Amino acid sequence: MLPLIIVLRPFSWIYGSVLRLRHRLYDKGMKKSSYGPLKTIVIGNLELGGTGKTPLTIHVLQLLQKDYRMGFLSRGYGRDTKGFQRIQADSDPALIGDEPLLINQSCPGVESAVCEDRLQGLEELAEKASLDFVVLDDAYQHRKLASGFNILVTPYAKPFWKNHLIPEGSLRDLKERAKAAHCIVISKCPEHISEEDFKDFREQASWYSSAPVYFARLKYGNLINLKDNSILVDWPDAIVAVSGIADATLFHKKISSKSQLIRSLNFADHYLYKLKDIRRLKEICSSFAGRNSALVTTSKDGVKLKRPEFLRELEGIDVFELPIEIEFLSQGFDEMIIAYARANKRDS
Repeated sequence: MLPLIIVLRPFSWIYGSVLRLRHRLYDKGMKKSSYGPLKTIVIGNLELGGTGKTPLTIHVLQLLQKDYRMGFLSRGYGRDTKGFQRIQADSDPALIGDEPLLINQSCPGVESAVCEDRLQGLEELAEKASLDFVVLDDAYQHRKLASGFNILVTPYAKPFWKNHLIPEGSLRDLKERAKAAHCIVISKCPEHISEEDFKDFREQASWYSSAPVYFARLKYGNLINLKDNSILVDWPDAIVAVSGIADATLFHKKISSKSQLIRSLNFADHYLYKLKDIRRLKEICSSFAGRNSALVTTSKDGVKLKRPEFLRELEGIDVFELPIEIEFLSQGFDEMIIAYARANKRDS
């Protein structure tokens, strides 16, 4: 019997041929790319997901919003709506998506919206607000939009050059598309990286792109109570973990380093929780009563679990989110973004 990877490889070749044709049409001008009415910064990846785009998007927005009028635009994966939708801090995640809502709540004052057609979304934002820049997450494959600055994110554990196109691997786009990047961020790095690793990763990336390469890790904060936003410094003795993200490996690893992970429930990425799921969570947590236990989730899932009816159902259960932020292990990323912003700020 042939190994599964051999069986899947021809389908990857077919998918790759379709991608090459699509990109060639854009590269030759047979399909049109437009910059849109606002200056943009695109954050994207070549993989299907789970590379750490969301904390990087928050980092870039917070970095620039001190000096510039910033906007944010996303497709809004997992939402039940279509078309352009503005995001408010109290928006329903079912209507605009979990990640866009998290980004909006993390960056007060940023004009935020979702729209599957990014050019239309930029036009709508331009009509509603005077903005210097708009950061778009997950628009690297949106060739209709020509961006002023592209940030390509790829994970340390399996960077794009070690991966393959779906279904053989988890790449949704060609490795050669790295050439469109103005910089590459190696995400989810271990805390300590040797100079040899820095050099090796940069050499490998240089086969596909001349863009500078930066390294970053995910840094976890203290637990935050979903019910009153209080901060918990000392961890409970036992944890029930629940998440709906593409890759929960680091989330579970962090919990296990701080407490006993007694149960984990893993849902699909962008999963919209239902009341029956919350009742199941309460039943599981109640079975560990008396063990100084708690329910811990990600910030991305936290925006969905904060619904009043869910929190009422979880009465008597301690529920916390585990926030993350990105921390750079190499110098120069912030300076590069700021330099781009200074050179491209719109006239007031």
